[in-house]
Amino acid sequence: MPITPLSAHDARDRHLHLVQFDGLGLRFNRVTDRTVWHYTNIAGLNGILSTGSLWSSDYRYLNDASELTFGLEILEMVAAHDLEDAGLSPELRREILMEIALMKRSNMSMYVLTCSFCMRGNVLSQWRAYARQDGIAIGFQKDLIEELASNQGFTSGMVYYYWAQSQQDLPVERRFPAWLRKRVGLLLQRLAELERSAAAFDQAMDAGDETVPFASLQQKGALIKTWCAETAAFIKHPAFEEEQEWRCMKVIDETILIGETQLEHRASGSRIVPYVRLDLRSQTVRDCAVRQLVIGPNADGPATMHSAGFLTHRYDLPNVSISMPFQPLRP
Repeated sequence: MPITPLSAHDARDRHLHLVQFDGLGLRFNRVTDRTVWHYTNIAGLNGILSTGSLWSSDYRYLNDASELTFGLEILEMVAAHDLEDAGLSPELRREILMEIALMKRSNMSMYVLTCSFCMRGNVLSQWRAYARQDGIAIGFQKDLIEELASNQGFTSGMVYYYWAQSQQDLPVERRFPAWLRKRVGLLLQRLAELERSAAAFDQAMDAGDETVPFASLQQKGALIKTWCAETAAFIKHPAFEEEQEWRCMKVIDETILIGETQLEHRASGSRIVPYVRLDLRSQTVRDCAVRQLVIGPNADGPATMHSAGFLTHRYDLPNVSISMPFQPLRP
């Protein structure tokens, strides 16, 4: 749902009062549990505020399209050596390894849609990569984004950085950390729920009751495939560790009816990129998740700050703070 704008006249009258330096300096480089940051430019900020949403794009069109393959390789290694101790049967481990092998070979028959944030609001590599001109880091309230994402079927959390080599030389708590054990627990929970639902459906059919939702153990393969993609999407090479990335992601199987998934497409250069929207407002969460704006290093920082102030008033966000901790660069 778009964020309702003020009238242009009201915005012009009010936006000048917001633009001021607050002396916050470089404190945005600290990692906190309360804020996640999205790097963009003034046009991106306008798009986010005018639509009230963020785009979660298919991983195949990211800057590094191979990153999911890396995650699958790490997951494959863990499944081969460590999952037996996590309560997974040999049969289930074989099914996981089979699904990973198929996904690596076939480029996957699913969309893995990700929206990326950073745990730091002032990282030079992020300014260079995503916000060279009129750059802005948008600070979102983390717990509110998590709630919004969960309500819309997204999985959210920190990205974990694994070394690609010599993994077997690491202690098991490094190879198979707590977050991955939780993911395995989630898989077992989903499989148990599927088994119960399938049994209930079969009993209802035998009794002639057609009101029970369809469920079949034939869906087990799709469930395992989705779990593998979700888990691999949160694993990256440690070369990217400076980013301290935090993600929202959703997996959509290409075999289901696309019309029911709200999948959209946008042009990017010579490519058409599939994406879904992550709405920043919903019926259950009425507050907007945007909390802070940090103006990045550029040649005309005051103009960017002035524009950001106009947009926050245009879309009636009076509680969003704006700061510019950098001196304007020489043009």
